[in-house]
Amino acid sequence: MGKKKDRALARQELRERFQEVHLDYARAMEQAQELEHTLILISLAMGTATTVEALESDALDLARKPIERLRRELGSRFGGELGQLERDIDRVRRIRNFLAHNYFHERSFALVSMEGCEYMGDELLRASMFIGLVTERLMDKFEDRILSFGENLTEEESERIEALLEPEVDSFGAPIPGLPEPGTVPGML
Repeated sequence: MGKKKDRALARQELRERFQEVHLDYARAMEQAQELEHTLILISLAMGTATTVEALESDALDLARKPIERLRRELGSRFGGELGQLERDIDRVRRIRNFLAHNYFHERSFALVSMEGCEYMGDELLRASMFIGLVTERLMDKFEDRILSFGENLTEEESERIEALLEPEVDSFGAPIPGLPEPGTVPGML
């Protein structure tokens, strides 16, 4: 192969690995989101809401809280010591915040080499695995509470909570600021 073809092949391989890094990043962020949902579910299961309206209000309030406040909420509702699990939830918060706010800025030079992309892929995999393990440990610790919470819901309560979890399109929240409406920019959906 000629040098030009070798460089083109190397660039293509780097682009593919770059895309894999973004998928690895998405998986890590998805794990963090799953942990947040787990904290919300556990807090709801341990809450004091006695009506469907109070349960919905509690769910909406919890959904607006960041991981740190969800961890504190769980601690106050649980009333017990979470020990290492509490420290690990705090580590997840730090990981998630770093990924969301600094990751690609801090790793901008790593993205220009295969070695850098490999490094990023490895650390993102470790982040995903750690966050997933913390979520599993949370679920294991509170499994009985979650199951009894689900069993004690009426059909109406269950349907209303399901509607909160799978909202209608018009209730997804405010649009992304500055995002053009569909069909208003040529070449864009």
